[in-house]
Amino acid sequence: QGRPGSAQLPGSQHGKADWHHARGYSLRKQGNFRAAVEEYTKAIDADPWHFKALFNRGFSYDKLGEHAQAVQDYTRALRVDPTNSYALYNRGITLDQLGDYAAATADFTAAIEQDPTNADFYHNRGWKFEAAVADYTRAIEIQPGHCRAYYNRAFSHDHLGNYQAAIEDYTRALQLEPNNPTAYHNRGSLNDRLGDHEAALSDFSHAIELDGRLPLSYNARGLLLERSGRIEEAIADYTMALKLEPGDESFLRNRALCYRGCGRFWEAIGDLTALLQLVPNDAAALSNRAYLYRKLGEYNQAVRDYTSALRLSPGQVRLHNNRGYCLAKLGMYEEAVADYDEVLRVSPTNMYALHNRGVSLDQMRAYTAAIADFSAVIRQDPHNVNAYFNRGNAYDSIGEYARAVSDYTRALDLDDSGKLTQSSSQQLDHCVGEPALL
Repeated sequence: QGRPGSAQLPGSQHGKADWHHARGYSLRKQGNFRAAVEEYTKAIDADPWHFKALFNRGFSYDKLGEHAQAVQDYTRALRVDPTNSYALYNRGITLDQLGDYAAATADFTAAIEQDPTNADFYHNRGWKFEAAVADYTRAIEIQPGHCRAYYNRAFSHDHLGNYQAAIEDYTRALQLEPNNPTAYHNRGSLNDRLGDHEAALSDFSHAIELDGRLPLSYNARGLLLERSGRIEEAIADYTMALKLEPGDESFLRNRALCYRGCGRFWEAIGDLTALLQLVPNDAAALSNRAYLYRKLGEYNQAVRDYTSALRLSPGQVRLHNNRGYCLAKLGMYEEAVADYDEVLRVSPTNMYALHNRGVSLDQMRAYTAAIADFSAVIRQDPHNVNAYFNRGNAYDSIGEYARAVSDYTRALDLDDSGKLTQSSSQQLDHCVGEPALL
C-alpha cells in the first residue's frame, strides 16, 4: 500500500514496524489489549501508514472501551486503504457503541458495497435501523418537537422498507423545520418509489428552491420530467446536475438516454463518449453508443463499439446481431454471416438473424443457403412479406423462375402497404433494444 505524500520507508524502519506489530498481535490474542496498544503504537511511530497496526490498535481500543480512539484509528486505517470492508464494518460497530447510528449505518452500507456477500454486514445494518427507530421514538416521546429525531427516524424507516412511515416522519420534520432541502429530497424519493409522481416532483422542486446546489435533486426531477414527456425541462435539469457535479456517471447516462429518446443522437454520443472517458470498460455505454452510430448510418464506428462491447461481454446475442447488421451495411458479408452464425448457435430460431444471414448469403451468391434461411423464417412466420420476396429473388438467381414467381406473388398478396420496402440487398434493421442507461 502506497503512503500518500511520503517516500518509501527504509527497510529497517518497515521491519521495525512489522516486528512491533507482530508483538502487539500476539499480546492481543492473549487478551492483553493495553500492552498490545503499546506495541501497535511503536509500530505506528516507525511507520505511520502501517494499515494492520492502525486497524489492530483500533480493535484493541474498542475492546478497552476507548471508542473515540478506536474510531480515530479505523479512520486512519481507511485513509491507507479506503476500500477495506472490515475497517468500515469495525468502525461502524464502534460508532454504534458511541450512539452515532447514522454514521454507523453509513459504514455498514459502505462495507456492503465493498463485500456484498458478507451476511454479518447486512445483519448489523438491519439491526441498527431497528434499534435506531426505537431510540428516535423515545427521543420524540421525551421531546415531541425534536426535528432531527423525526428526520433520522424517517431515514431508518426508509432503510427498513417502512416507506409510508418514513414519509410521515419527513412531513413532521418539515413542519418543524420547513427550510430543510434534504428532507424534501428524501421525501420526494419515497413518493416517487410509491408512485406518487406529482408529490415527488413537488418535493424535488421545493428542495431546489431552498438550495439550488443539489445535483441529486436536479437529476431526480429530471427523471420525473422525462417520464412525463417534458423532455426539454428534463434535459435542463440533467445539465444543471452536471454543472454542479461535472463528470458524474449517472447524470451523463441519464442525459444521454434522454437525448437518445428525443432523437438528438449526436448529443447523446457526446455524453456517452464523456462517460467512456471516465469508465472505458462500460459495456452498456459502448453498446448504446454503437446503437446511435448505427441509427446515424456511421457503421464503421458502430462496428468498432460493438466489437469493444463484445470483448467485455462475449457471446451476447444482441451485440452479435447488431454488429452483423452493420457489417452487412459495409458490404462485409462474410463477417456478417459469422456474427449471425454465432447468434443462431445460441438461438437457432432467431428470425432476424435467419433473415439477415439469408440476405448476406444472397449477396455472396450462396443462393441455396440463402433460400434455406428465408424458408426457416417463413416456417415461423408464414406472413413474412420480406422473406417471401427475398426468397423469390434467390430462386430467380438460380433460374427457378416458377418458384420465384410464386414467392413474388405471395409477397404482393401479403403486402398491405401496397409496396415492398425491402429487397434482397437490404438487411432488416430489427432495432434490437439496447440496455436502458440507469
